[in-house]
Amino acid sequence: MSKKKGSKPTKMKNSLLHIVRKVFDKNPDSVLSHKQVCVLIDIRENALRKLVFDVLQDLAHDGFLQSHAHGVYSLSVKNGLVEGTIELTARGAGFVVTDDEESDVFIAPQNLGQALNGDRVRVRIFKRGKTRNEGEVISVLEREKSQYVGTIELHDKFAFLVPDNLKAGTDIYISKEKLNGAKNGDKALVKITVWPKTSDNPYGEVVEVLGKPGSNDTEMISILCNHGIDYKFPQGVLAEAEGVGMDLDEKEIATRRDMRDLTTFTIDPVDAKDFDDALSFRRMENGHIELGVHIADVSHYVRPGSAMDTEALKRSNSVYLVDRVVPMLPEQLSNMACSLRPNEDKYSFSVVFEIDEAGMVHNQWFGKTVIHSDRRFSYEQAQEIIEGKDGDFKEEILILDKIAKILRKSRLKHGALSIESEEMRFRLNDDGHPVEVMIHDRPDAAKIALFNVFIEKFGYKVDARQPDKIAHNMNTLLDEIRHTPEYSLIQTMAIRSMAKATYETDNIGHYGLAFDFYTHFTSPIRRYADLVVHRILQEELTTKKHRYGKELADVCKRISRMERKAVEAERESTKYFQTVFVKDHVGEVFTGIVSGIAEFGLFVRMDGNQCEGMVPMVEIPGDRYFFDADKYRIVGSRFKKEYNFGDKVTVRISEVHTRKRQIDLELLP
Repeated sequence: MSKKKGSKPTKMKNSLLHIVRKVFDKNPDSVLSHKQVCVLIDIRENALRKLVFDVLQDLAHDGFLQSHAHGVYSLSVKNGLVEGTIELTARGAGFVVTDDEESDVFIAPQNLGQALNGDRVRVRIFKRGKTRNEGEVISVLEREKSQYVGTIELHDKFAFLVPDNLKAGTDIYISKEKLNGAKNGDKALVKITVWPKTSDNPYGEVVEVLGKPGSNDTEMISILCNHGIDYKFPQGVLAEAEGVGMDLDEKEIATRRDMRDLTTFTIDPVDAKDFDDALSFRRMENGHIELGVHIADVSHYVRPGSAMDTEALKRSNSVYLVDRVVPMLPEQLSNMACSLRPNEDKYSFSVVFEIDEAGMVHNQWFGKTVIHSDRRFSYEQAQEIIEGKDGDFKEEILILDKIAKILRKSRLKHGALSIESEEMRFRLNDDGHPVEVMIHDRPDAAKIALFNVFIEKFGYKVDARQPDKIAHNMNTLLDEIRHTPEYSLIQTMAIRSMAKATYETDNIGHYGLAFDFYTHFTSPIRRYADLVVHRILQEELTTKKHRYGKELADVCKRISRMERKAVEAERESTKYFQTVFVKDHVGEVFTGIVSGIAEFGLFVRMDGNQCEGMVPMVEIPGDRYFFDADKYRIVGSRFKKEYNFGDKVTVRISEVHTRKRQIDLELLP
């Protein structure tokens, strides 16, 4: 009986402990007395007030609170309140990336509160470990987005939106009057309107019905919306763009260097419509070459503070999905007024070099120009001329190719990385169905270590003891294995070992190119960063008064974040088309190579179609397998059979999920 009598105060104290913690979590900057805490939680009975005092003492003893003179308390400085961005996993947990902590903070599903993927949150760290810290979300400071795409699941009196993105966080409750015509099974764009504290799910309303799942249009729009990328321009932006004419102003031309009489051409992908840059070529009397690099002068048309400028910053870059481009600027600018199309006069921002055929630059000039492109080349057409075919401007192209190779050789000699990116591309038929597959900063130390674990499976190693020589050592390795079957896989892993590029206001050079100073400005039609560089350069050339101040750092953060979103959307687009490409091949057998290993299974890139699928860990036959994180391999518990990066395997396509962008594989003996 005595035990039962003691249990009630203990339970009450535990409840008060939780409530008082919440008071200080929600008021992190407050200094509160015992009396004030009791008022805030509406405790009036003397016995309970004494219990609150005991709770405050215990929390101070545990380090959660800091006790001050005069009997007041505040959240402890050591308590570990941090802010950051939360990234959810498909399994429902989260990791908060902060500026304050060396490692991410793990958030268990029950400690997420009302946080959704990408939100900026305040987190209390309640457990510090050797490998990771653990915490709980105290509050959501800023929503990453309020609109989500998914499938409508209709019930008798209400509906749910089941988000496409498995990392979204939760389903969204929709009352019947908020469906706005959406039917069961429809893909829809839904806006969260409120999230009651008493509800496990946010409430929302249908903003737009996108269509039935499965069509390319619906799926591509879904991908864009899921990544917070607008697929339509606001009417005000379109109206402003329509006011931009194609004719040049003679008064403006008079203020620029006129280079319309020089041999000028563009070289772009065969399906390109936005031509950002052009080359001009003139042989000088002293035998040198006057080489002009001319960039579309977007800054002439897109002025700071305009509707187009605001929208361009919001988007930050164009997005290139498998079957479409979502431009940063309306087509009136991106494909018409700004695009350096052949046989049209255009405003440009130019860099003009005096250079010899050995690649030595003797002089340079920067400024606003007007140009006239004589010819538009595709990459393939220019390459054919380089390889010996006759064509327009053959002499100019061959000389420029010669100079480019000299400069590239010099770059490699000084430590630049020699990596040729491998990009998966699809050839689509008239119905948009895929019918054929065609194929930065200083490295992160941890990723280089992982890269070495990976290549050791093939008997290779990169010496990473001297950071300045890592690029040279990587180049040596890639040259040695260029003609081996594992070259493509190892090069892909080498690219992944590089730190993610971000836009910064402080110069750190470019490790991959071995440049002490680096920026890019050649694509202002599709990159807001380049438009900013144009503005800064023009101010430096003229007024010396710079409009960008402290806000430039915020612009950098914005465009870095949006560039990552664009990359994620482009990858998801590729994964979707992979599933469409192989869905008619379920049951067929392919050879492949192990291209990835994780604690939940192994990834296999199939030969022939180059598509990647996954074999779940629990479905690897012949044993009970586990993931060996130290050696990055999958090992059988009983028979010790191993699966490593690069292993040749045989698989059968067992199932294809276009909604999940996932190909399930069965491993065959």
